[in-house]
Amino acid sequence: MACGAAIRLRQPSHPRLSEWAALAPRTLPRIARVPSRTKYAAAVAHYHLWRGKFGAAAVVFDNLPGADLSLLRPQEALVWLEGLAAFSRFTAQFERGREAVRQALALVERHAMRTEVYGVNALGAAIELAAHDAPAAQRHLDAMRETLSERSLSDQTGYWHHCAGLALLRGDAQTALALARGTLEQSQAVGGAYRSVAHRLSLACTLYG
Repeated sequence: MACGAAIRLRQPSHPRLSEWAALAPRTLPRIARVPSRTKYAAAVAHYHLWRGKFGAAAVVFDNLPGADLSLLRPQEALVWLEGLAAFSRFTAQFERGREAVRQALALVERHAMRTEVYGVNALGAAIELAAHDAPAAQRHLDAMRETLSERSLSDQTGYWHHCAGLALLRGDAQTALALARGTLEQSQAVGGAYRSVAHRLSLACTLYG
């Protein structure tokens, strides 16, 4: 499972991933060691989230026995919390997602994990935009901007993508449109199917709005 995340990102259709995911409901309760169980669960949950299988992800997040994050290494706990935050946004459980983000930010601060500030706040911004809370989304975007220059160009597209959403939420359609178009151009220059599709959808939503 140590290679699970790498395989999920680079070979998302690898048959071993689907095997691990299929075994999870029966296997997870049998794993006595809490850290091992939670790491396995996190990998499986992320696998389902990438495929939009929220019901399958809920089986993990809602039924995992003894998910004690204090027993995990900081980075491992962060993976779980980020997955939970994403799942909560997709399923409109906004307060649950906010709590996961709060815990993640506290973890980042406690262990001086500066490189994770950007990603956790990106999740927070996404949750608040989905919840139509513009001031809260702005706070997360401000935190992202503080480390923007340290991120790769591909990471930076996420910031501008959320800025487009915030402008649209505030009723500033022209700014949202300019940001959405710029983000799509940037993501196409970087490459990568996921970003290009996501930002095409963002532009489509902006044009529709």
